[in-house]
Amino acid sequence: MISFVFFVLLTPEAALNPCTEAQQIRTGVESPCTGILIGLTMAKAAANCKRVELPKCEAVAMKNARWCQTEKNALIVQLAATESALSRIEPEAWWERPLLASGSMAVGLVIGFLIAGAL
Repeated sequence: MISFVFFVLLTPEAALNPCTEAQQIRTGVESPCTGILIGLTMAKAAANCKRVELPKCEAVAMKNARWCQTEKNALIVQLAATESALSRIEPEAWWERPLLASGSMAVGLVIGFLIAGAL
């Protein structure tokens, strides 16, 4: 007779399921639980894999979280420095801008020629 280990996955059906642990069932007998059936050797291999993989995954997540926090702090410092530098810049006076200065000069010349021509 073949036995299987039953793992309950976190699915909407499994959330309502009273089964909380893996359990053996016999071939041909309907299981009260929902989920995926896998063989005993496959279940043991998966459990061994998770014992190694889960701590590794947690370590990588912690490292990534620290890296992201460091990057965030660096960007905050860079933003503060940029805002500080921008606050010290004074806007140019209107006569210092080339377009306005040359436009004003041209208008002045036209008015001067018109007044000189009218006399």
